[in-house]
Order: sequence, then C-alpha cells, then structure tokens
Amino acid sequence: MIFSVQELSCGGKSMLSPTTRNMGASLSPQPDVSGELNTEALTCIVERLESEIIDGSWIHISYEETDLEMMPFLVAQANKKYPELNLKFVMSVHELVSSIKETRMEGVESARFLVNMGSSGIHISVVDFRVMDGKTSVILFEPAACSAFGPALLALRTKAALEREQLPDCYFAMVELDIQRSSSECGIFSLALAKKLQLEFMNLVKIHEDNICERLCGEEPFLPSDKADRYLPVSFY
Repeated sequence: MIFSVQELSCGGKSMLSPTTRNMGASLSPQPDVSGELNTEALTCIVERLESEIIDGSWIHISYEETDLEMMPFLVAQANKKYPELNLKFVMSVHELVSSIKETRMEGVESARFLVNMGSSGIHISVVDFRVMDGKTSVILFEPAACSAFGPALLALRTKAALEREQLPDCYFAMVELDIQRSSSECGIFSLALAKKLQLEFMNLVKIHEDNICERLCGEEPFLPSDKADRYLPVSFY
C-alpha cells in the first residue's frame, strides 16, 4: 500500500474543536433501519427543532448527537432516492476499513462512506471510494478545517487503519473543504457532500487519478481548501 510518510498536522493547535464532541467510552449501536423511521419519533424531533428555531435556543445547542442518531435513516433514504449513490454509514474507521475491503471484494468500483471518528467523540466526514485500472483511490473529504482537532484525528485514524490493513494498491488522501462554519452539523454537511460526489462522478476523475499517481497533495499532509477548488466543481461550494 502506498501512502505519504508525512503525518497530518493540527496546525499547532491542541484545543478541542467545536466540531468534536466527547462520547465517553462507548457508542450506541446503530438502529435497525430495515423498516421506516418511526413517524412519531420523527415528528417529535421536527417539532423540537422548530421550537428551538422559533425561540432562538438553537444557537446554543449542539445537534451532532441528533445527527448521529438519525444518520442511518438519512443514509437509507438517500440510497432509496439515489440508487447509484451506494452510500454506507460506519461508526468508526475500523468499520470503514472492513467496508472498503468488502466493497473491493464485491467488485464495486465506486462507493461513498460516511465515517464517524469512533468511541472518543463525534465527528463525521465523507469518503469517496474509486477503483481505476485495478488501483483503489480513497479520498476523505473534510467539510471543516483540517487544523481542527476532530478532523485531524479522524484523518490520522483513517490513514493508520488503512496502513495496518496493508490493502494492495490503495492510495489515501485527505481534502479540506473548509465550508462548515457551524459547530455541530458535520454529519449533515458530509451527507450533502456524499450526494455531490455521486452527482459529479465524471468531474472527479482527475482528483482520483492524481491521488493514485501520488501528486494530489504534493508535500502537504492534505490538500488545502485553497487548492481543492482546482479539482472540485462549483456545486461543492
């Protein structure tokens, strides 16, 4: 497996990012999404959100736990609406690597993954998976700034997990978008990006080609936002 030997930096910052929330020692299991989302539960969530918008309390509330709870259902609905999306939600980088291995073994050439950072907190990014000429490109698209603790930790864990697995001809890169300014909507931003990754499939060939050829990030640990727009369609912004 080929990777850059450089470590992803946190921009010299050690403070916790507002895009990361501690979850303690364990994560709740993913809910069963075989059926439709409970209408009563969804109604309660919508009514609560509407109330918080009206009274202004939403400014001081973090919604990542709600996003995490809802994400399996949102992903199921997105796949139902866009069959070619081929999107999976995984709770940790270890599940991500297992899903990537399964996807490769099944002969799938394009897929997307929403990945959470794991047991130590909540931060979600989107991974675009592409097989080209027998080689695998795995690109993590980060909606927030890579200098923040959560995005940097998630990227490092993803990189380390892929390296440990030693998947042949697998190339990993991280792309910073820096479009998220809110403190807790990383899951919704990443879900929206996943849809754009599928819709702009043909326009993303170059970024995967350059990742496989190891020229995407150059000497940088990730592709910064001021260079990412050279590869990405305007619909990403």
